[in-house]
Amino acid sequence: MKWKFLLICLCLWSTISWGQEPAFTPERCAGIWVGDMYIYTEGNIKQSIPVEFTVEALTDSTWRWRTEYLSKQTPMLKDYVLRRENHVQHLYRIDEGNGVELPAIVAGNRLYSVFRMDKLILTSIYTLRNNELEFEVTVSKEQSAISEITSYALITVQRMNLKKKEK
Repeated sequence: MKWKFLLICLCLWSTISWGQEPAFTPERCAGIWVGDMYIYTEGNIKQSIPVEFTVEALTDSTWRWRTEYLSKQTPMLKDYVLRRENHVQHLYRIDEGNGVELPAIVAGNRLYSVFRMDKLILTSIYTLRNNELEFEVTVSKEQSAISEITSYALITVQRMNLKKKEK
């Protein structure tokens, strides 16, 4: 009887975990990723920009976290460092330089960071699926506050769909 119960538990566990993506880690992101960033406002794509995203280990707990926006009109480079906090597997900081460090946390196959800039709330999410990396930033502003609830209006969504560059 114990064996039947054990076998049923094992089958249920394998069925549940089979469809899940492996956890997000910078090691799994290492390499060069290419694709396009789409900027949405009012639900429509307003702009598309080619991008290259590079993840490279600097130490066992820090990684180069560099995004190159390959726009012909306004090319831009964001050369950040991703730092694991106290060697804890799910806690990170995105070091933008100039003393700006954004907290980030891993949940499943995603890395989340939420921060405020002036009166705007920004949420960034990196999602890793096999050889695809999606990076999405939402920008929201306070719309109204009633009692204990504050609502925010979504202003812009920036979404990058990236594929790992072949060596």
